[in-house]
Amino acid sequence: EGQTMTSISAWSQIVMQFSVIFTQPTAHIFAELISGWILCPTRKTVTGMIGFIHPKKRRPHDAYHRFFPDARWSTTELWRRLLNWLINTSIRQVLFRWIWTTPS
Repeated sequence: EGQTMTSISAWSQIVMQFSVIFTQPTAHIFAELISGWILCPTRKTVTGMIGFIHPKKRRPHDAYHRFFPDARWSTTELWRRLLNWLINTSIRQVLFRWIWTTPS
């Protein structure tokens, strides 16, 4: 259970880095959709992702479909933040490996 909670917490922290791009309601929809996208083993359709959103948090079906055409957010800013996160994560992993594998 501890490992699961750590994983959920880490995932929430990653997703929350992108929340500033959206309005508050849209940020929640984004977090629900991206989590559904990760968990969905089949085709990554909005309808498929909705099935993996926690039932108590689930919104009306059309709210998720309206996210892409109607929400106000910047894809450029989303990609910038994702790239920044990937670079920072990769650099930390490379440095960690180098520190632990370099002979003293």
